[in-house]
Amino acid sequence: MGSRDEACARRADVVELEATRLERQGEALRQMAATTVGDMSERYAAAAAVAFELAEEALARADQLRALDRSARGDVLVGNAAR
Repeated sequence: MGSRDEACARRADVVELEATRLERQGEALRQMAATTVGDMSERYAAAAAVAFELAEEALARADQLRALDRSARGDVLVGNAAR
């Protein structure tokens, strides 16, 4: 069961890295929106908003995976204590 728990923790790390990448991409798009005019500025701003939203969702998912990992470790500890 340990390898499954470790895999869950690793997935959380990967998802968190993806969130960081999305935040950086959102910031780059926000800067592009600030230096562009007209329709393209609006498109960059919209794309930045989407990137930040996806980053927030990824961070929430990483938190869920970590909570699942902690819960699974707690279940193992309770199961071992019952023996």
